[in-house]
Amino acid sequence: MDQSNKSTKVRKTRKSSRTLFEPTDEQRRQVEEMAGFGLPERLIAKSMNIDEAILNRCFKNELDVGIIRANIKVAENLFRQAIKDDPKSISVAIFWAKTRMGWKETITNETRISFIERDHLDLEV
Repeated sequence: MDQSNKSTKVRKTRKSSRTLFEPTDEQRRQVEEMAGFGLPERLIAKSMNIDEAILNRCFKNELDVGIIRANIKVAENLFRQAIKDDPKSISVAIFWAKTRMGWKETITNETRISFIERDHLDLEV
């Protein structure tokens, strides 16, 4: 990822000498990708050499959409793996069923006490 800001567009406002940051298409792509990887916003801002407030203001959509698009790619890949006719796909299918379909493995603990043991344990029946 390019950490330089050489291609950053900056323009001055009419009312003040303050400059406005205008992100390039490449910077937008990079921010969306880093957000998709789950990087914290402070690290994304640091890698782009901008303030976190500017990141949030200028890249709001990329920050919001990045993780969604990454999840879609992973889900598509998982789904393709889960439906293959291959013994290796069983674990992927189980993972999909647990995480996406709400399936779960349950453990039932059963304790059996005979009448003789129960009398010695002073349990109420």
